[in-house]
Amino acid sequence: MTAGQGKTTMERAGGSEGPPRISERASEAMSEGVTEREDGLEAGPPFAHFYPWLLIATGAALSVVHGRSRPAWLAGGGLVAFAILYMVAIWLKLKVRRQHAAIVALAALGALTFAMTIGFGGDMFTLFPLLSIVCGIAVPWTQRRPPWPAIVVSGIACSGALIAWARHAATGDIWQVFYGTILSGFVVAVILRLVSVIRELQQTRQELARAAVDEERLRFARDLHDLLGHTLSVMVIKAQAVRKLAARDPALAAEQAADIEAVGRQALTEVRQSVSG
Repeated sequence: MTAGQGKTTMERAGGSEGPPRISERASEAMSEGVTEREDGLEAGPPFAHFYPWLLIATGAALSVVHGRSRPAWLAGGGLVAFAILYMVAIWLKLKVRRQHAAIVALAALGALTFAMTIGFGGDMFTLFPLLSIVCGIAVPWTQRRPPWPAIVVSGIACSGALIAWARHAATGDIWQVFYGTILSGFVVAVILRLVSVIRELQQTRQELARAAVDEERLRFARDLHDLLGHTLSVMVIKAQAVRKLAARDPALAAEQAADIEAVGRQALTEVRQSVSG
């Protein structure tokens, strides 16, 4: 077997397009998909971004300051407790990631909201949209369960409107309580759901990128195995020929040894190119 035959054998092993190289898809996956983390969505939205919404309760606070809610100490204490429970519930859900504790804080916040609106009425109904916001944050919303945030928010909105009607509020005020509560809870729940979906898509993208890299590595390993397998087979055959011809025809044996060297150098070059790729 001549050096030209050995080169042909190695070309069959490496393919007509040269040594195996990592495809663009796997290269992009390794450089971007596996290590890239976009926008910090893995951690969810900052919990403090929901705290300024407490300004919705400004009317309730002013009613206490101006003496419209009596006794003022009880109404003021209730508002302070409401603000604390509001912040704690959001902090437990978005920062600490303790679902059960967040639900407990939400339940306490709901009980306090109903007590404040039933006991004082008036501007205290502005607490219902805030309660709805916490519901949109704390109540889990998964694909395998009913849309609990929508159910809970709708129930709170209907309850608030019913309490306002029982306290003989104006029709406009009743509608404002219902509409504000529905809108606040639904908007927050939908936004957080979209964030969750985006996070899941990012995780899926990273998993697909890792799978693409693993697949490309396996393909590269198979191609390199075929390349070296064929090359080593040629070298073994030529080495056997050298051994048999060494005593009878030293010149032909030297020619075969030169072919082995050429085949080995060519294989080494292709392996280096493959590894570089």
